[in-house]
Amino acid sequence: MKTKIVLLFLLGWVGMAFGQERKNITGKYYITNVDIPVYEINFFDEGTTQSILNKKLIATKETKFTVIEILDNNTAKIKFWKYKKQGDSDQSQPKSDEEEHLLPDKYQFIDSLTSVNKYFAIKIKDLDEKTQEYFGASRSFTYGITLIPFKLRFGGNNKSFQYGEGFSLGLNAGMEFNLRSRKQQAISILVGIAGSTVSVDSESTNNYIEEDKVTTSGAFTPSVGVVYAYERFQVGAFVGWDIIGGELGDNWIYNKKAWLGLGLGFTIFQKNKTESTGNQEQ
Repeated sequence: MKTKIVLLFLLGWVGMAFGQERKNITGKYYITNVDIPVYEINFFDEGTTQSILNKKLIATKETKFTVIEILDNNTAKIKFWKYKKQGDSDQSQPKSDEEEHLLPDKYQFIDSLTSVNKYFAIKIKDLDEKTQEYFGASRSFTYGITLIPFKLRFGGNNKSFQYGEGFSLGLNAGMEFNLRSRKQQAISILVGIAGSTVSVDSESTNNYIEEDKVTTSGAFTPSVGVVYAYERFQVGAFVGWDIIGGELGDNWIYNKKAWLGLGLGFTIFQKNKTESTGNQEQ
């Protein structure tokens, strides 16, 4: 008896998780991997019964659309993206007799004329098996926490090139530019401020620190940088300036001098962002 109760609980939990996953696709973009039939519907249609009776069309491979909502267990309501030019689509080109013979007369293709300001239903099975999520070009304001694990300090003017120990952790903000892709990609241009740890010794302080002694000091660090993200993987480059106050700062030869910081991994920039803006065009 207990085993049955546990099984029922797990099945119910899986069902709830499945339902939550379905809700999360509302508002997301998708692209077709093959030709898929869709059904023109009224915006207020709530399911399959009425949709199947309406006009049927074919969304050809690499057609992009937005999921408006899940109608029921079998269908989702979608809206196709705008075409760049009226009638400027592969589907509008004349078909050969052989091509036309392969398609029933009752079908038409999705193009700028057949999809403008209209809504369609797509079968959930087709959505799962014949499309994939697509990320359109857009831009948005973004902000978050940046971790720079190491710095390169440049030489010259009696200063030697130095690999700087310590790290910077701070708040950055800027613009994020999302790229058109089947994988999530973005370039972020950021400015920010951070708290840093820096190692100073007698050589870098003109013997202000005792010889053979290394001291760690805190610093205030403004910076600018660029981060490229491919899904969760990130590569970033930053230029910043470590600022130390007091006598130690007056004697530290790298005080207020530019450094180059490089980051590679999954946690360079942990971000939040506002709603993105962009045109959804085929």
